[in-house]
Amino acid sequence: MTVTFGIRTMRIVATLIMLTQIMAFAMNANDRLYIENLQILSGETKQLAIYLANDTAYCAFQTDVCLPDGLEVVTDDGEYIVDLTGRKDRTHAVSTFQQDDGSIRIFVTSQSVRPFNGNSGAIAMVEVTATQDINNQPMTLQNSMLVEENGTKHIVANSTAYVNGNGHITGDVTGDGKVDAADVNAVINMVLGKAGQTAAGDVTGDGNVDIADVNAVINLMLGKEK
Repeated sequence: MTVTFGIRTMRIVATLIMLTQIMAFAMNANDRLYIENLQILSGETKQLAIYLANDTAYCAFQTDVCLPDGLEVVTDDGEYIVDLTGRKDRTHAVSTFQQDDGSIRIFVTSQSVRPFNGNSGAIAMVEVTATQDINNQPMTLQNSMLVEENGTKHIVANSTAYVNGNGHITGDVTGDGKVDAADVNAVINMVLGKAGQTAAGDVTGDGNVDIADVNAVINLMLGKEK
């Protein structure tokens, strides 16, 4: 019985190490597109900032903006209003279209393949209007991709924020508003008994904090789950 438990423990630890290595390889940089919570009243129009945090230089990106009912992207003469910030080069241009699922896909490209300026801050501003009262509803950036000057593409994790609220983000075990390597480490520590188990660590919702939760956080980080 003792030997069996030892073998099982070794297998779990080996699997955790493997998953951590996979995560480290896939997330070798903290590059991401993300949004933050938005406070907006019915009838108001505001700008929703899309932020880019990057260690690597990128010249283009795409992302799908998925908004809750009652929040819409403003149009002007049939075109969605999305403005680029001072982080763009003069050659950058933005294009948009609505997809079948209702999300708005945003493309930003550079004809001269010029990188964005800086390593943090808003990269684009999406003009949105509230057509009704919204209470703690999620909005998401999904299917996001960053492109280097040499054409290398990087799939980045989904980003979820809330309209008129601060709802919990699934996989955000540390409670810092994002899902990243720190959350993977937090769940690993819970599984290995180095930290007390919490409700946030039970990402799968099955009542246990185990290897399945580690895998779930990694998938959320990589945008494979919503």
